This record gives sequence, structure tokens and C-alpha cells, in this order.
Amino acid sequence: KLNSTHPHDFTCVEEMRNSPVSYETWLQRLKKGGFTHLLIDLNAHQDFLTNPCLELCWATNHKDDFQLVSADKKIFFFCISAK
Repeated sequence: KLNSTHPHDFTCVEEMRNSPVSYETWLQRLKKGGFTHLLIDLNAHQDFLTNPCLELCWATNHKDDFQLVSADKKIFFFCISAK
């Protein structure tokens, strides 16, 4: 598994989506980037036919790090904890 954010480092999208970096690495990248909010639009993931809910699962399963602000069936808006 590559620790990369660049799709060209993978042989296919499935490899990138089904063998992602760890949750901790993903969260660290968000915080290092200075992001305070996370918007997940499942309508916009046409290129991620495999595992389109990866970030949504991570955010909803880590309520200490992500607070849901608003959601409907396809769009989710989270506040990222500053801790």
C-alpha cells in the first residue's frame, strides 16, 4: 500500500480506494492542511465507484474528531475538531 495522495502513484483507482492510508494519516493530513470543515458530497464521487463512502465512514465513526453540522441523503458537512 502506498502512502500517497497522488492517483498516478497507483495502478488503478480500486487500489487507491480499497487500500487507503490509515484513518490517522488521513486525519493528520486534514489538520496539517489547516482544514476546519469537511464536506462530503456522494453525488460527486463518480470516479470512485469502489468504496465511495470511505471518508464518510471515517468521519461518522470518529465523533470526537468530526461533528456533523448538516446532512441529507447525499451531502454531509462536518466540523473538524481542533484538538
